[in-house]
Amino acid sequence: MTTQQKSLRTHVITLLFIFFQFIQFIPQSLISSLQASAETNTSVTLFSDSSGTGKVDWSLSEDGKQITWDVTVTQNEREIESSPSVEVIVPQNIGPPQFVSATLDGQFQTLDNRYIFESHSYTTSPQTLTLIFTTSVNDLTSEMLNFKIGASIQEKETPLKTILESLPIPNKLAQLEKERIAAEEKAEAERIEAEKAAQQEADRLAAEKAEQEAEKEAEQKCLAEQEQVKKEAAELEAEKRGVRT
Repeated sequence: MTTQQKSLRTHVITLLFIFFQFIQFIPQSLISSLQASAETNTSVTLFSDSSGTGKVDWSLSEDGKQITWDVTVTQNEREIESSPSVEVIVPQNIGPPQFVSATLDGQFQTLDNRYIFESHSYTTSPQTLTLIFTTSVNDLTSEMLNFKIGASIQEKETPLKTILESLPIPNKLAQLEKERIAAEEKAEAERIEAEKAAQQEADRLAAEKAEQEAEKEAEQKCLAEQEQVKKEAAELEAEKRGVRT
């Protein structure tokens, strides 16, 4: 293998090492958000026929506590006076639609568990309703928020049933809450482990100190005994000398 080939191989290995090290430090919340964005379609066609078309775009706030809806309903030229309409069914722990703006006059009305926006702009001419509203999210457990939403062109004298589309939306709030709890549990586990390690170190130091003190005490006792033996030997020697004289 030539020097140039070896250099190229080393360079590739170094780049791979840096890449894998970089991946380890990407926040889990960012990975989750990227996955959700890649897997979820945020624009859905509600209907398309001779009466017109309807579509909805939605977006989640950064904290996952609010969904913003942008519904566009286009009415084609009609023989009977008609008007665009939007209907929404929200899941549990989701706030009711909060009106933001509309290009045609109208308001939300509640019927059973449905929220219906009727523009009351009845005409045979083409027209477009662009409706923007928000819904608040309070669900901290569900992985998906299962909405139902539909749009239609309603005739003035003969109302039609709006076909609702099921629209599951990732619950970013619950995902963030899950990650928060996991982070807290990890921090708590690390704290307990650190306290355990600190206690073990304190116990080890205490045991070493006790052993050192025991050794010191034993050494002092041994020295004291040696001194006592010397003293007794000296006294005995002195007594012997006294007897001789």
